Amino acid sequence: MGGNPKKRCYTNLHWYNGKILVFAGNESSELRYNDVEQFDPETHKWVNLETSGTAPTPRSNPTSCIYEDKMFAYGGYDGNPKRDFHVLDLKTLKWTKLSAVGARRQKAPPSLTLA
Repeated sequence: MGGNPKKRCYTNLHWYNGKILVFAGNESSELRYNDVEQFDPETHKWVNLETSGTAPTPRSNPTSCIYEDKMFAYGGYDGNPKRDFHVLDLKTLKWTKLSAVGARRQKAPPSLTLA
């Protein structure tokens, strides 16, 4: 549980309840992560958080944010571009995959240039 975190790039960092959370990222083009590691700046210790539920696939470059004790994660790259949406409840550490509801948004019309 302690020790150094896995080296990685193309990751997400968040400040949450006085600790730094590191989500996803990759060490190489073949080695990607979907874990959440936590750094406590007071104790200078790292912990790999054990999550449950339907986690995203290991990926690099996701977009994520924290709102009201939940981390929302969208997209990224796992060898293919991803367009999925997951939420991690930071109190229970349980992942849930969210589904899109409603009509798919149409592409914007091409822009016009007037001379």
